[in-house]
Amino acid sequence: MWAHVPVTLALYGPAILSALSSVPESYRPAMAASYVAQAAFLATLAYLVTWPLSAGARVYAIAVPVVTGLGTAVQFVDSQLYQAVGFHMNGLFFHVLRQPAALREVGIPTADVVLFVLAAAAWTLVEVAVGRPFLVRFATERRAMPWAGALLSLVVVERLGSAVLTFNGGLSIDAAEQVLPLQPPIRLNGQVKLLTGRPARNFFIPGASAQCLARALNETDPAPVRFTRTPDVLFVLIESLRADFLDPDTMPRLWRRAQAGAVFERHYATATSTHYSIFSLFYGMNSHKLEAVVGGGRTPRLFDVLKANGYRSRFIAASSVDWMDLTESVFRHVKDEVETHLNGQGDVRDADMLARARRFVDTGGPQPQFLFLFFVGTHFRYSYPARSARFSPSWDGAGSYRAAHL
Repeated sequence: MWAHVPVTLALYGPAILSALSSVPESYRPAMAASYVAQAAFLATLAYLVTWPLSAGARVYAIAVPVVTGLGTAVQFVDSQLYQAVGFHMNGLFFHVLRQPAALREVGIPTADVVLFVLAAAAWTLVEVAVGRPFLVRFATERRAMPWAGALLSLVVVERLGSAVLTFNGGLSIDAAEQVLPLQPPIRLNGQVKLLTGRPARNFFIPGASAQCLARALNETDPAPVRFTRTPDVLFVLIESLRADFLDPDTMPRLWRRAQAGAVFERHYATATSTHYSIFSLFYGMNSHKLEAVVGGGRTPRLFDVLKANGYRSRFIAASSVDWMDLTESVFRHVKDEVETHLNGQGDVRDADMLARARRFVDTGGPQPQFLFLFFVGTHFRYSYPARSARFSPSWDGAGSYRAAHL
């Protein structure tokens, strides 16, 4: 079983190297050791699956190589999936497989699947041909379960150690720790903060990774991007807005604007959390890549491109982006152009935001302008103007949900 540790590391090798490139250099040796422990954990799981059959030597000698062979085939598929889209085999993966004409829908030729099945079968036969004689010859009555228990204990230590590394090294480590499958993330930032008396480093550590910085600068090079037109851009973000609100009765002015433009009727939120969604909007990436991308120090390419094309930009958020760490992550590169400490609450903050936006537009010269407006989010205390009050009494946000009596 343990001989398959190098096989697992080889299958996920490209993804491991890519993840390590975003990790601060001083943490890479510890990360490399953690991958070995994680691969040993996967091998231990294969041992535990076949352990009930160990009472019958003949059956066990066949079951072990078959299970490891099929397990390696599954790991191959999972490693390719992770390298392509950044997540492991999950419910979505199997849901896609169950749909009609699944292979055609995802663009995988049938010939590739046939080749994979043949390769998996050949690998399993090799496992049986090599593993069965090995087990028959070297099988002993010595107990292996204590070794398995020790390895499982090592994995617990590795997971706790990874949580400490994430606290000290940032979110790029948190993302890198999930390259291998079945590695549940453990976050102990609150507990470690109590012990050390200092906050966690959530994002990029300046100067920690020269390679990461070089890659980040190359990927945000605005020189190749030149606009043929430079219209003013107004980017409005309204959290939890129902799609059917865009109609002549609810939003008549925006509706009239939409008739002269494009309405994307099948747009879906990229995440259920605000900061993940904002990351996706500005980076143009799937939201699950936030930790690896932002933790590695990369800033949105959009901001550099706008500046290179002569744009004057301002980002005004009535829904504070400070508490979501967005000013230190997504907007880190344009912090001086962000306004998020606005006056009042609820609709008062929205009104202040709009007043600031008008002043920004009015003081602009011939330069094209990019204006981002983020209206107050639908979080407690769920502020609303008096004209929108329909039900009472309403919770004022004090205390807990359990203590609230509506």
